Amino acid sequence: MEKKLEQRKTIGMVTPSAPAPALFPERYNRGIEWLIREGFLIKEGQYVLSKKGLSSASAIERAQDINSLFEDESVSLIMATIGGDFASEILPYLDWDKIKKNRKGMIGYSDISVLLNAIGVKGHQVVYYGPTLMTEIAEYPEPPVLSRNKLIEAFDDSESYGITPSEYLLGKGTDWALPPIQRTEQIPVIQKTIRSGCAEGVVLGGCLEALERIRGTEYWPDYTGAIMLAETVEEKFDEKKWRAFITDYRN
Repeated sequence: MEKKLEQRKTIGMVTPSAPAPALFPERYNRGIEWLIREGFLIKEGQYVLSKKGLSSASAIERAQDINSLFEDESVSLIMATIGGDFASEILPYLDWDKIKKNRKGMIGYSDISVLLNAIGVKGHQVVYYGPTLMTEIAEYPEPPVLSRNKLIEAFDDSESYGITPSEYLLGKGTDWALPPIQRTEQIPVIQKTIRSGCAEGVVLGGCLEALERIRGTEYWPDYTGAIMLAETVEEKFDEKKWRAFITDYRN
């Protein structure tokens, strides 16, 4: 997709969990520069590049970044720089009145699943399960074609948004502390259809390990009639684990 955005949109950048931008500033800057080249404007949260222990800032400070960017009328979408393990810490400090009044959504995955589901449920708005800045967007020398195209397509004003299976995965990248090397290895994707057919419904879900942190809380969505999207941090398919997860969610 070569089409540029007809109208620039501002992305609000936040680091709700791991302090990766502070640890790898060159990678962070590469991602920001690519977004700017694609026609986006960037507004950084106050604590995007900070580091306080295992997270970017205190839970209150991380929540303040999200609250202020939701309230900022110039911001069209909020993007997480990366996931981690601590997004659930900030839930008590999010201003749901501000978030509900300023429906702009958020994009991320992995640990950000916690925030996406909470914002969807409490903020009454659509959120986007997609790239974070430090992973796909900041890849060297530029984002993978599929990630780039789908991100741009999400900003199109067309009514439909198609998702098709990828034929391959990229091989593992190098340590971010080392000089960047382009990932060229393509690993075929093993796909299996258990029961074919068509389904219709709201898409819900996220990273299973992260979702466990909000199960049974006020941030948990109603899966009745929904299409479930599921990600796991495991590199290999564990049938017993997946079967247990699916059974629990169904019940």
